[in-house]
Amino acid sequence: MCIRGTKEFQGKTFKAQRIKLRPYNRRRIMRQNAYKLNESDSDEEMVTAMMSKAKKVSPLSRKGSILVMDDEFTIRNFIFHMLKVSGYRVFLTKNGDEAVEYYTKAKKCGYPFDAAILDVHIPNGMGGKEVVKKLRDVDPEVKAVVMSGDSTEPALLNCKEYGFIAALPKPFTIGELTHVLHLVIATVKSAFRPTGHKVAFSR
Repeated sequence: MCIRGTKEFQGKTFKAQRIKLRPYNRRRIMRQNAYKLNESDSDEEMVTAMMSKAKKVSPLSRKGSILVMDDEFTIRNFIFHMLKVSGYRVFLTKNGDEAVEYYTKAKKCGYPFDAAILDVHIPNGMGGKEVVKKLRDVDPEVKAVVMSGDSTEPALLNCKEYGFIAALPKPFTIGELTHVLHLVIATVKSAFRPTGHKVAFSR
């Protein structure tokens, strides 16, 4: 059973708010995080170039390439900056279709993601539990982490039963996020979940 995570972040209650902004621009993130784009570049060319560049980074500085799926712009942006400053390569998606599409393309291009962080609930679309099943069809060894702000969500309490290797209750700190990712990327067979500020392994 997963113990609920704290609802405090740096002493303040973290509340994810839905805000109206222009549609999420994946090309802008690709420019920031991968390489200089040409307008004629296809999706597969973008994914290949992004992952190729990530693989060329020195092993001493490269921590991993992470796929993130969340429908909330504020959450995506929050995670992006937390992981970027921690040395990870980050690719953001806002729904299940995008997550499956880009994970599949990266895998086919020979540059699979080191881990995927999936929000369990996506309005009007595939949530994390549905997405992880499709990712396992593409890559049986996918290292997927489920995240949710619902402390009663079954996938948080029993992540392994739903195909995840770890669970992250929202909100979480940068330390909790990077600690879990470090263990996820280094772990193949063991599923684990945060317990307070530590990680409990589930055999």
